[in-house]
Amino acid sequence: MQQGKKTFLILSITVLSMVFSFAQSQMDKLVERIEAYHQTYPFEKVYLHTDKPHYFLNDTIWIKAYGLMDVGQENPARTNSVPLYVELLQSGLLPYVSRIIIKLEDGLGQGDIVLPRDLKPGVYTLRAYTEWMRNFGQEAFFEKNLWVGEFGDGWTFVEKQPELNLNFFPEGGYLVRGLASKIGFKATDAMGKGTDVQGLILNSKKDTLLRFESAHMGMGSLEFTPQAGETYEVWARSSQVPWKRLKLSAVQDEGVVMKIDPLWQEDKAKIQISHNYLFPPQDWLKFQRIL
Repeated sequence: MQQGKKTFLILSITVLSMVFSFAQSQMDKLVERIEAYHQTYPFEKVYLHTDKPHYFLNDTIWIKAYGLMDVGQENPARTNSVPLYVELLQSGLLPYVSRIIIKLEDGLGQGDIVLPRDLKPGVYTLRAYTEWMRNFGQEAFFEKNLWVGEFGDGWTFVEKQPELNLNFFPEGGYLVRGLASKIGFKATDAMGKGTDVQGLILNSKKDTLLRFESAHMGMGSLEFTPQAGETYEVWARSSQVPWKRLKLSAVQDEGVVMKIDPLWQEDKAKIQISHNYLFPPQDWLKFQRIL
């Protein structure tokens, strides 16, 4: 009898060790893949500093450019020596009024744009990007508005109508039915500036499932679990826009959700990966490991 208990105890310890080793190896692979992704697909950021916000016709825009490459480390690296394309557009639309190429050396560069005399007074957009940034769409480009023209001559300001845009950012990338997700959101107005917002999430029966509001400059977060067989809609309002129907992020029938708690302990973070596959791939078995 005692021998049987010892055998069972040893077997239990062996199985637990195997389970922990499996979870550990899977998490190590996940961390390695995330680091490899940042190394292979780093996110590049550029910024243009101009000598002033307003320019007269035939004036010169003096530009200083900065470039950083986010490779997943605590401190971003400076962009290597690459050409930086700088364009001046009217109302943010093509074709551009003027275009120059600044060579970034160790993340720094300088250039200038001479404004034509025949420009119409108004607001112009200074846009900058590298070839690498084009892989991530125009949302990754740097843009800055400038005023060009004589004061009091030909200026026509059209006030934009109040507008409310609300974007959702699930922590794991997308929502999955039956799995709880933390969702970040940001509300902006017609000028693209953050605006505080209040909102509701309703199901197909128009029942209110969740109320939320922004914490600062239109940004906030919420916890939500989409259910199978249900559809959802969002209603939100700001100080300038009344209740408006908006879209929630797309919901996947099957998939994986990742949750990260960077403040789980003083010197530890917690990463949890869950799935709802009926027949899950071996690599996506549910596991949790403390880093």
